[in-house]
Amino acid sequence: MLESHGRKFNDYDLPTISEGFKNINSIPKLIMDELSISILDVDVNSVGNLNSDQLYAYKTVMEAIENEFLLRVGDGIELTLEGDLIKFPPTMLVPWESKESLSTLIDATFPKWVITCSIQVTWSQGL
Repeated sequence: MLESHGRKFNDYDLPTISEGFKNINSIPKLIMDELSISILDVDVNSVGNLNSDQLYAYKTVMEAIENEFLLRVGDGIELTLEGDLIKFPPTMLVPWESKESLSTLIDATFPKWVITCSIQVTWSQGL
């Protein structure tokens, strides 16, 4: 909490925290509280009910949030779990169910992949 405001424990005249206390829980309580909030499926699925303007606004906001998250991970600011594991938000995950999951990931990452590939093939073969 202090770090989010640019402060450290050493900035204050506080007793030193013992090593045993530091290792009680590797995930801070604030994060555990946020993770304990259950999100109803109806709320998650409500994105499908947005009109085109609302969907554009939603995607713009979500893209900014996801980009910010990835920048924090790359800069080492995002908290990690033991073993330097990073817990990604569920909205950023593609579950592995079969080889089709890889296609789903590629389609989500590169939505115009097939069009781009076909244009490149056309150009390489000549018009």
